[in-house]
Amino acid sequence: MYTTYTLNTDELTSQFISALQQIFPGKKVEITVQEAQDETEYLLKDSQLLAAVEDINNRRNLVSVPLESL
Repeated sequence: MYTTYTLNTDELTSQFISALQQIFPGKKVEITVQEAQDETEYLLKDSQLLAAVEDINNRRNLVSVPLESL
C-alpha cells in the first residue's frame, strides 16, 4: 500500500503516529519527508499559464470547437 499525507508540522502528533500504527499494524514502513510546494505558488510561476488566463479574461486568442466534433 502507498499513502501520501500532506500536513503541517504542527499536525505531527502522537495521535498521528498512533493512526499510522493502526493503518499499518506490525508492518515495516518507510517515511520520506519533503517540503510540500504550494499549488497556487507553483501555478503563479508559470508565465504561459498566466498569459493564457489573461487572454481568457480579455477574450483574446480563444478557440471555438463545435460540439458535434466532440
